[in-house]
Amino acid sequence: MATIRIEGRRVYIKTAYGEACVAALKSLGAKWDGDRREWWVGTGKRAAVEAIVSAPAEEYAEAAARKASDDLRRDQNNILARAKYDAQTYYVVAHGENERGAWVKLMFRDGSKTFFKSAGNVWDDGMSCRRCA
Repeated sequence: MATIRIEGRRVYIKTAYGEACVAALKSLGAKWDGDRREWWVGTGKRAAVEAIVSAPAEEYAEAAARKASDDLRRDQNNILARAKYDAQTYYVVAHGENERGAWVKLMFRDGSKTFFKSAGNVWDDGMSCRRCA
């Protein structure tokens, strides 16, 4: 269950970790306040926040499942290379760098799931990235 409180020009939303409405709040543009440990949006989005918090959790679970399915479908159409990790072969569907170093997004060969790994842990099968080559 989420609670809403208004303070100044912000609407603060306190939710349990992993609650289904968090994805909907993020899509609304909610920001995380680490000091208060609450999500917040501007007061102009109060009505939308109230609708999100009052909606049944099943709606958010269905929306999250649709988004995951859409993301997986997109990844299946964007195979960049083949790579080995932990003695298994996977497809590379994305790669990049962040503050922790180089990363790759790997997809199971049957297309069922994706996961991220450090690029240093992945052995390239001799193929270069189709998008970068």
